Amino acid sequence: MYCIKNSFNISITEKIRQYGMLASVGATRRQIKSSVKTEAAMLGVVGIPVGTMSGILASFILVKVVNALSAGWLNFALSFHTSLPALILAVILSIATIYFSATGSARRAAKVTPLEAIRNTKEIKIKSAKLKTPAIIGRIWGIGGVISYKNIKRNKKKYRTTVTSIVICSVTFIVISYFMSMAFSVVGMSYASVDYNIGINMSCKKDLDIEKLSELLSGIEGAKDYLVGAGYYFDVDKPEYTKEYGEYCGQLYDDREDVSQEFFITVLNDKSYDKYASDAGVKNADTGAILVNKCTFDVYNEKSSKYVKEEMELYKYKAGDTIRCGYNVYDDASSDDNAVEGDTESSTEDNSGYVDEETINNGVRKTVDVTIAGVTDKVPTCYNGYGNTSLLFMNQKGFESLWADGKSGNELKPGNAIYSAYVVAENADEYQDTLEKETEENPEYSQISFYVSNMDKQMRDEKSLFTLLGVFAYGLIVVIALIGITNIINTLSTGMELRSREFATLRSIGMTDKQFVGMVRLESVFISVKALVIGVPLGILISYLLCVMMNRMDDAIIYELPYKAIILCIVVVIMLIYAIMKLSMTKLRHNNIIETIKNENL
Repeated sequence: MYCIKNSFNISITEKIRQYGMLASVGATRRQIKSSVKTEAAMLGVVGIPVGTMSGILASFILVKVVNALSAGWLNFALSFHTSLPALILAVILSIATIYFSATGSARRAAKVTPLEAIRNTKEIKIKSAKLKTPAIIGRIWGIGGVISYKNIKRNKKKYRTTVTSIVICSVTFIVISYFMSMAFSVVGMSYASVDYNIGINMSCKKDLDIEKLSELLSGIEGAKDYLVGAGYYFDVDKPEYTKEYGEYCGQLYDDREDVSQEFFITVLNDKSYDKYASDAGVKNADTGAILVNKCTFDVYNEKSSKYVKEEMELYKYKAGDTIRCGYNVYDDASSDDNAVEGDTESSTEDNSGYVDEETINNGVRKTVDVTIAGVTDKVPTCYNGYGNTSLLFMNQKGFESLWADGKSGNELKPGNAIYSAYVVAENADEYQDTLEKETEENPEYSQISFYVSNMDKQMRDEKSLFTLLGVFAYGLIVVIALIGITNIINTLSTGMELRSREFATLRSIGMTDKQFVGMVRLESVFISVKALVIGVPLGILISYLLCVMMNRMDDAIIYELPYKAIILCIVVVIMLIYAIMKLSMTKLRHNNIIETIKNENL
């Protein structure tokens, strides 16, 4: 609406002398208003159908582009159809915009007296004090710079529209560019810590042999690295916390002293466990378990009044120490419909590690002593952890030895393990297809359910989703830019035409072509600088506020200045203003000075 209103104002300004002449020969105010409104109606009759058809065509093209980008990862395709209510609403808004814009311009044209209209002095009303030019402009750019600066000051209304259009386009482009950059950065960060591209969860009613699973996964072509594990939940009564972690747990559990901590023992395939022990620097790892003794938690900071990530050591255990791990065994009488003999139940579904007393006392309580073979702050390559649960890693032989002697009545070991595997594949898509084919065709795996997660595909899908959003976002930028550029061209070119007598007068009193060109270029520079001084900082501010809002959900986002978008915005604005001014200037330079001053060729 702002741009349309400005276009009508420019049209009235351009033809103000014509309306003055009509008024001088007897045209009434009502007739002048009617003339302006009739012109607006004719423009609407042509513009509204053309705009509506253009919008329908643009929507059709957008649907085709979206379907092309989303092919292969969306389970549906967008279909194109026109909405009658939307078309009616667009027509009504267009008519209302034209009507109100034309009404204001018609009222303004009718108020001008014939003498003021013919002299064309009503458009510029400014006190001489406001035209005072900084001395530095005259020293640097001479008389051309002074005239350029004064012209912008005395034509504020015209140039304000140009500056506003540039500011809106600049801010929109910088903010949307930053949003797209941040979106792809967030996707990259979410997968940066994942050192595998195939994740597999397996479920079965009986225990699985992880070494056979290892042979299956490693035997598929393209497997560069892999890890297979069987996980079991245990709880430890009053573990030996470090002071820092003990205070943290005390805050979580209201300073209770009888809190048990959940431990998760993962039994790895031999190759992965040996490699892990070597990387962690643990010797004689077969004699016990490797404890991961560092973890990152969200700790509440009272000064900043928000949660911050803090890494801390968990326990005082060292190599050679023993941890007594408890678990529950359910027989047929005490189990539910889904439990089997030897089944154990996770003490809690909360990843904080808290074990409630009711769960501990449910079923038959068993314990087993686990010896610490070594302590590290690393997890195995390709391993995906389980929240903030305390982690222990063992190999199959060491885990089975815990129940070999049948001491403490622990001859029944835990059942219902959580089986998972992680693979680094050369081509994740091909690996997934081969794995699914082999497991479906081989009856040996008919009782096992495989749930495969293709991390490469997930990342591609998320990037495609943001690309899809980018199509709509940049489409919005294009529409805004087209409206703004049309408005800028209309304002600047018409302004140059209306000032043709002024330019001709300056040239008649000795201004050279070089000074004339320099003056027009300086106006381009002043307009561009003013718009960019407002638009660029405003775009940076809004993009920063967007980052702050996103950080309320995830503190990992660090604000990065969208310098590429800023540089591109500056270059495009300067080139656009310069091109428009140069085109208008080329036309004016060919005008006859005498005829232009007489204003007979307008």
